[in-house]
Amino acid sequence: MKPHKFFEGMKRFNFSTIAVVFMCVVFAGCQRDKGSDVFTAVMQSYKSSKDYIADNAVCWSDGDRIRINDGVYGIAVDGSDRNRATVNAEGVSDFGGSYYGAYPVDESSIAANGRVTFTMPQQELYTVAGGKQVIHNIMAAKSNGSKLNFQNLCALLHFKVAASGSGVGAKVYAIDVVTDKPMWGTMTADYNESLSKWEVTSLTATDATTRTLKLITPIELTAAEQDLYLLVPPITGGSTLTLRFILEDGAGAVKVFEKNKATAFSFESGMLYHFNQSNTFDGTKMLYGTEEVTAETMNGTEEHPYLVYSGSSWDALKSSSVMGTAGMQISLAEDIDVGSTYTSDFKATLDGNGHTITLTTPNISLLSSVNGGQVRNVTIESAEPVRHPKLTVNGTTNYFGALAGKALSSAVFENCVNKVNINLDTSVSPVYLGGLLGDANGCTLTNCRNEGNITSNVMYIGGVAGVAGATSGCTNSGTITVTTDNDAVKTSYCGGIAGCASFSVVSNCHNRGAIIIVKKSSTASYYGGVCGMANVNVSNCSNMGVISCNVVRYQK
Repeated sequence: MKPHKFFEGMKRFNFSTIAVVFMCVVFAGCQRDKGSDVFTAVMQSYKSSKDYIADNAVCWSDGDRIRINDGVYGIAVDGSDRNRATVNAEGVSDFGGSYYGAYPVDESSIAANGRVTFTMPQQELYTVAGGKQVIHNIMAAKSNGSKLNFQNLCALLHFKVAASGSGVGAKVYAIDVVTDKPMWGTMTADYNESLSKWEVTSLTATDATTRTLKLITPIELTAAEQDLYLLVPPITGGSTLTLRFILEDGAGAVKVFEKNKATAFSFESGMLYHFNQSNTFDGTKMLYGTEEVTAETMNGTEEHPYLVYSGSSWDALKSSSVMGTAGMQISLAEDIDVGSTYTSDFKATLDGNGHTITLTTPNISLLSSVNGGQVRNVTIESAEPVRHPKLTVNGTTNYFGALAGKALSSAVFENCVNKVNINLDTSVSPVYLGGLLGDANGCTLTNCRNEGNITSNVMYIGGVAGVAGATSGCTNSGTITVTTDNDAVKTSYCGGIAGCASFSVVSNCHNRGAIIIVKKSSTASYYGGVCGMANVNVSNCSNMGVISCNVVRYQK
């Protein structure tokens, strides 16, 4: 197949013939000593990107391991010649008179017939060694007499990024390559004896079309071009290819730019593909060479949610209208730190994607009130216990929860976790306090969990919510301690899941935390393992926590 015009801006190099550039077909000679299981691994100095790129040469690294047949063996690098290493493969099995090799070992396996299977992850994590990006190539080898000749099974893409003007200092968090072909998953390779080369079976998944270079520690853009690499599987007959750059500007706002690069392309094993034009961010837009990249794609839809990579990008959204607009989609891409409460009504949808938000300032919650919005798949932690918190909603009654003080208008919470320890002592009454939510009456809580310990003297207190709406699949493992000698705090409702549940169903909820009541007042008090008071249907719930109290008027 002839290259499409898309490749006119890219240079392809066959690395078996050119030594001054990075190369992607690696041959590592493993010489086995006669009568022993000790191998000498020799990597030719002009080959490329076995483990990392350094000074246009590729070397074995200390700590490298190689899979040979059904065993894994470490190598000892020759300090004076890092292209040479010793492999002590004592007890290596013989697969039908042949030896097969694979790298990396953690994502590979070798069958007795010599078939090599690799698991290619969706994300490649960006790391650096010797000032250069680490490239963990996927390779296979078959013995040829006394040698193992390693062959790269994937292609390598090369990008250049830079900044100009106010874009200098922006941070790159990720680069996505999106195609109409599978980009990650299970890959198998078989050795073709007649061609003396490994042949890769194409990935077959239909929903794995994005491969990501993720920068756990983002790089700051400068005027000088910086090189980034991404390993991709071989592809034949691809018809769409899109580059997606995810960065954070100087104001902390995350921006996503996309560039469609091809209508027909193929990626071959052992080839390096250069995108020669620099991708330059000028503070508002990104240019590919002198051509403007497609405008940023984030618009708050499910397909293009607003991404949050840091506390700065969270704050940037707080200062915009996004969080206060119903239907806007917000997605956490990393664990973040947050130092202040969003004090307006949260009406958007937040998907934490399993990430954690750490509250770095005492006495705050993440949100003041959730008004018809949705929050799911997020954990709330705190740098220190929250002491004496007071969060006022509508200027009258006090509400507090690590996630939000108050929820209303049928707000939805799913798979939310609190790990914040809360201590609240107040003479104000009533106060609504929960590990996650203060008052969630009329809202839906599904599969939420409280792991924080709560100590307070307030009127409505629950491990998950002070007052709960429709609640199912929720659990509490934190200890709840109610202690007061203040008669100003009147009737108390305390439960492992909710202090009070009066308007909806509570089902499949379980309390494992202790409930300790130390109260001198003789005013009416309602305590229970699941709910303090529940004038609703409670089904399939259980309490395994110890309840200890010195004043009890009613217990359910």
